[in-house]
Amino acid sequence: MTGNENEFELLRRFSEGDEAAFAAVLARWEKPLFNFICRLLPERTEAEDIAQEVFLKVAAAAGTLRERARFSTYLFRITYNLCIDRIRRRTVRAAGASFVSLDETAESGSGEKLSRQVPDPSDLPADLLRERLETKTSVEKALLQLPENQRAAIMLKVYEDRPYAEIAEILGVSLPSVESLLFRARQNLKNLLKQ
Repeated sequence: MTGNENEFELLRRFSEGDEAAFAAVLARWEKPLFNFICRLLPERTEAEDIAQEVFLKVAAAAGTLRERARFSTYLFRITYNLCIDRIRRRTVRAAGASFVSLDETAESGSGEKLSRQVPDPSDLPADLLRERLETKTSVEKALLQLPENQRAAIMLKVYEDRPYAEIAEILGVSLPSVESLLFRARQNLKNLLKQ
């Protein structure tokens, strides 16, 4: 394995019996995918279930996948759909919402650590630390109040740094719809945070 093969080639090889090829796909995408799921579904065990289900679907379709879009688009689309299904089932059961952690370190597709540049909390005065914690909590609550499609658009753009075109493919909407979703999400967040 050369390390620079694309995922579609690796999945083709996996469908022919090369298990190491699937392990390479898993190694590249497991952490970024899990980070995305955790931002949509706050419960870790639920996120783990979804991640496993996504990779089972990818493995099952390995021999039939064609390179029509970027692999990340295909992967995040499956993930988004599974997350939305889970959220809708939970809503029907009227389960309570919990908090999504937005400040955990994420990883890029290449495995490098991505995090915000924030000072060490121990260096901050207690008042400022309390204020930041309250702000973080308010933002998390506000994000959870957004419609799923707006929350997903924000997560894909802000936390996953996906281009608008890829977000459109993942969410199954047009490019202008993505722009509209992001605009409405920002406006809704602004209004929710004012309350």
